[in-house]
Amino acid sequence: MSGENVEIPSPDTSAYCQARKRLPEELVKNLFYKSGENFSEKIEALFLWCGRHVKVIDCSTVSMPDTKELQQAYPQSTSQLEGCGFPIAKICVIFSLITGAAS
Repeated sequence: MSGENVEIPSPDTSAYCQARKRLPEELVKNLFYKSGENFSEKIEALFLWCGRHVKVIDCSTVSMPDTKELQQAYPQSTSQLEGCGFPIAKICVIFSLITGAAS
């Protein structure tokens, strides 16, 4: 391989992002749920806890840019002084302990 020109992939992800935006949201949502169902159907009883699927809940918050639109949709914490914080979105995910698939 010495002497060969090896092309390094571009770190620019804009083409990927543009392609992803063209996917219909409903399609992505259906694929998300179907893949989780597929994983769950393949679980052997040996991995279940007392015959049950164990679900884990993980919640967090993320701060966003301080714009008027985001402040209205995601108000900052009431513990912050007005105008001294960023909009905060609360996120929560429920996922399978066995497969890691979110539901």
